[in-house]
Amino acid sequence: MKKLYSLFVLAALLLSYSCTHVIYFDKTPVEEPEDEFVVPEGATVIYYTTTDGKTIQAGVTKIPNVLSNTYKNGEGRIIIKGTVEEIPEKAFNNFTTLKSITLPNGVKTIGNNAFNGCNHLISVTIADSVTSIEYGAFQNCTSLTSVTIPNSVTSIGKQTFYYCKNLTDVIIGNGVTSIGYQAFDYCDAITDVYISDLIAWCNIDFASRSSNPVDNIATLYLNGTTVTELVIPDEIENIKANAFCGCSSITSVFIPHTVTSIAKDAFFNCNNLKEIYCTSA
Repeated sequence: MKKLYSLFVLAALLLSYSCTHVIYFDKTPVEEPEDEFVVPEGATVIYYTTTDGKTIQAGVTKIPNVLSNTYKNGEGRIIIKGTVEEIPEKAFNNFTTLKSITLPNGVKTIGNNAFNGCNHLISVTIADSVTSIEYGAFQNCTSLTSVTIPNSVTSIGKQTFYYCKNLTDVIIGNGVTSIGYQAFDYCDAITDVYISDLIAWCNIDFASRSSNPVDNIATLYLNGTTVTELVIPDEIENIKANAFCGCSSITSVFIPHTVTSIAKDAFFNCNNLKEIYCTSA
């Protein structure tokens, strides 16, 4: 009888241990790690996000050689065979749920109206390979608050940022040589414009006053320092039209003897400018 009782107790203990073991693993499930995305060999990827967490459909067919367009782990990926040299005209035109986009290296041109009307776009990363941003590329992107134009860009087209009414900060790379008509028109919220090369800035052809982002009564910064006493470099012979129009930070200007001409509206509406000094040879 004692032997039978011992066997019963032993069986009960084993059953108790086994049940505890199962319950323990039921309460602590093991999470599978997320798949790490690897760019396929020989492919290019455009990364983006949307306000509704869904893929971009409209306009993607304008981009050649698209292999896939998926949305996973909070990020969209357009995978393209080979190198993408151009974001085609109207590729993302009026895609109102587009929130952010990163353009890959290799892109040289952002085409006409490529992102026109993307009114929820708050962030765009322009690749260092881009050389031209064409007509109306970011027109009516009313949620865009800042933009960085890399040093690789040489031309900004007509009405590129027209009516980007919440744009406040603009960084202009030192490779820009021309900015088209009304490129920054109706961008009344711009307060700060950043440059790193004053000679390069003085050599930009501004097609109109509103081609210049400082025309919005903005502060100009040179290498992070507010430009108050503007010293025109000796290398400059001509101060071009609209070069500093509307700049609110300039209080004085020093013009070297090398300058032979000052074009129309170069200092138009510089409302804090009080003194201009011209030196002789």
